[in-house]
Amino acid sequence: MGHRFTQISTDQNGKSVSICGICVLFLALGAVFEKPLEFCQSIRQSEYNTHWYGDNTVYSFVHEFWKFATPGPSASLAHRGVLFLDELPEFGTRTLEVLRQPMEDHVVTISRAAGALSFPANFMLVASMNPCPCGYFGDPVNECTCSLGMVSRYQKRISGPLLDRIDIHVEVPRVEYEKLSDERLGEPSAAIRGRVEAARERQRARFADLETHSGPALQCNADMGPAEVRQFCEVGAAGKSLLKAAMQQLGMSARAYHRILKLARTIADLAGGDGIETPHLAEAIQYRPRRQT
Repeated sequence: MGHRFTQISTDQNGKSVSICGICVLFLALGAVFEKPLEFCQSIRQSEYNTHWYGDNTVYSFVHEFWKFATPGPSASLAHRGVLFLDELPEFGTRTLEVLRQPMEDHVVTISRAAGALSFPANFMLVASMNPCPCGYFGDPVNECTCSLGMVSRYQKRISGPLLDRIDIHVEVPRVEYEKLSDERLGEPSAAIRGRVEAARERQRARFADLETHSGPALQCNADMGPAEVRQFCEVGAAGKSLLKAAMQQLGMSARAYHRILKLARTIADLAGGDGIETPHLAEAIQYRPRRQT
């Protein structure tokens, strides 16, 4: 559905509010059904009920209700929409690792003694997290009360393979008073939405005549497989040199290589470019995850 995104910031920095803007934008682009959070509990009580609510879904799955999480149906409720995980490490390693398979295959399969059920789960993962349990590791104003061991264990709740499946990792610093009190207006949401709509239209046209192994055409760059990346994500000599240096110096995986190319293709689409240029690749590379400890 879209590139996966996680935002890391110290506590009380407005992570959840800013990420909600992504969900609002997604709604404006055609996702018109919203699920009540209470449905998390109804899934557990009915043992995977089979109600369906359409393909366009924005599903906000916040940390207050994480104890009701059953990753299979919850991910499927966000099919063709956004799965928002607030305070990502608080879900626990075991719960988060279950998401690895549907993030790759876009399908959740639940096996029981009586048989197996498969649920569609092509969702855009959006997440936010603090850098440590107290929320202030690296904050220039508030002192962190966590030991380095606590910080390390907290961050390692999110495994390397799961991080590798997320395209965009953004570290957001504390907003200074001067910026908060600045009366100048930023770019309006309508302008941003216009760029996103134009980029999505470019992608739909690109994949209109393409048949995948599963049948229907792809919807966006994030859905591309290795064959489509090879066809639509060509780079020049300078871009290849940059990718080679990044692979060697950052120790990136083959999965990360393809995710960089897909993200660079989207950055080029947002800029209105026909091809992937070196600045597009450089921007995509800088979004790869980095451990903070």
